[in-house]
Amino acid sequence: MTRHSLTPHDPKLVRSVTVGWDRPTRSFFGDVLATEPDGDGEESYLYEAPLWDPLSTIIDNVARYAKIPDELVPALRADAKLGPDSTTAQSSQRTTW
Repeated sequence: MTRHSLTPHDPKLVRSVTVGWDRPTRSFFGDVLATEPDGDGEESYLYEAPLWDPLSTIIDNVARYAKIPDELVPALRADAKLGPDSTTAQSSQRTTW
């Protein structure tokens, strides 16, 4: 699974914004975590992409919480092209934007 961490617009509200490619499910993912836990003390998601959501939908949703670098979508598409034969190192890349 590749992970691209984005810088939140409002760090007081958003703890992390992450998008990436999940090799086992062959799908893109995205999530936005709030800085404060929910009422039960669990992590609180401001956004969590449903499995197999299109990349464009994920990017549109996370863009509300973080700047999307021009290079991000091409990088995600390149991650997806690595395919099931990619090495663990290739499929476990982490990038901070």
